Amino acid sequence: MWPRSGGRSKVREKRRRAAAARGRGPGTREGVRGEATSWRDQADGARSARWVDGGEERGLGPAGGASPGVAGAEEQWGSLRGEEAALPGAGGLYRRRGRGGERRRGMGWLLVGSTSLVLVAALAGVVAAVVLLPAATVRLVPLTAQRTLVLTYGVRPGEGIDWVGPSRVVEVVVEGAVEGPASGSRVVPVGVARGVVRVVNPTLQAVDLPAGTLFVAASGQRYRLMADVTVPAADPFGRQAFGVADLLVEALAAGPEGNAEVGVVSGELESGLLYRNLEPISGGSLRSLRVVTEEDHVRLRAALEEALRRQVWGELEGALAEGERLVAGSLEVDAPEVEFSDPVGAESDWLVVRGRMRVRALAFSAARVHEAAQGEVLRRLSELTGPGEVLVGQSLVVSEPEVLGEDRWRVRAVGWVRLVPAEGEVEEVRKELAGKGVGEAMERLRGIGGVGAVEIELRPWWWRERLPLRAERIEVVVW
Repeated sequence: MWPRSGGRSKVREKRRRAAAARGRGPGTREGVRGEATSWRDQADGARSARWVDGGEERGLGPAGGASPGVAGAEEQWGSLRGEEAALPGAGGLYRRRGRGGERRRGMGWLLVGSTSLVLVAALAGVVAAVVLLPAATVRLVPLTAQRTLVLTYGVRPGEGIDWVGPSRVVEVVVEGAVEGPASGSRVVPVGVARGVVRVVNPTLQAVDLPAGTLFVAASGQRYRLMADVTVPAADPFGRQAFGVADLLVEALAAGPEGNAEVGVVSGELESGLLYRNLEPISGGSLRSLRVVTEEDHVRLRAALEEALRRQVWGELEGALAEGERLVAGSLEVDAPEVEFSDPVGAESDWLVVRGRMRVRALAFSAARVHEAAQGEVLRRLSELTGPGEVLVGQSLVVSEPEVLGEDRWRVRAVGWVRLVPAEGEVEEVRKELAGKGVGEAMERLRGIGGVGAVEIELRPWWWRERLPLRAERIEVVVW
């Protein structure tokens, strides 16, 4: 407390009178303004605040002590004046009895009004800062879980195959020809027997024989006259001889059956003429020919099919793209279309058979199959994830394919899934967090399904441990 009397009071009284003489005493506007300002500076300089972990510490006065506050300022003011005095906002302003009192009273009310406006503005700024300035970012780290999958795959369906990789059908037409000698033989008559038959006319009239007149041998073979002939009549009185003519005949049947020894072809015609071969009739013979048999067709067909099959793999390999190979056991062969140069029984020394055959097989690229298998693994792992789970794309690890056999492999895959909190629940919790303390907010956030860790950031840094009052100032981020 400051003293109200004594030596200091007398000194101050002298100073006050000197100031009044110069026009700056307490009774003037300048004197009132100067002494009020000195108090405000002292009062304002006495306020300070600092934040520490766990809460806020607030103190008044300079470091190491407490200020006298408003009541002390009033008491000091009264001691200085030794008269009736008051501070702004505490019942009035310093007032002095005597000359000029009314003027100083008007100035006091003006100062009170200005101070009130400043306080109201400051209070509004504090409220606005409390409501609008604070912001918070809530980061939710979802839980993760491991998922594993084993996939056995190949390029053809089969026992133990979980998935069939991509392949394509390769189709080609194979053509070829095979030839060989005919194995059959047959004896055939060759040539026609010819000879001379003598005809005797015992009648007294000449007889005309047209070409084609038949002469029959004792063996039953028949011979035909090759040209028209007139057999003269007999001359019993002059030459005393029958009419005679030698005729050229040929056998109707080819081959040796038409040959006849002397006297075999003899007899009498209806016209009464007598005939007989006086020399052998010959010229007919036999010849052996090669003939196509059924066995020839079967043999050459088999040889053709074998030749076509030998060409199949070469033709199919030529139709493959780079990096492809054929699937073992996938070959399909149509019946060949065959054409023979001669039918069975035909006279031929040489037989040719031509054919074409359509074949197809499955082809695949091992690189594309393995790549597709990884995609299938990812798809199946995605199917294994439940609602609210997301497969972390960069976490999938697929082993190198393990060879199980011909065109069969196995891979093992490991991936991680992240549990994603429900969007609706996160939004509902965000609204609930408005105005909550940090501890209470952390407890509520950990209760969200799928949340593994929580981080809360408050802005500005000096803001107390409580989330903003407005939910719009709270941002929730799911990592």
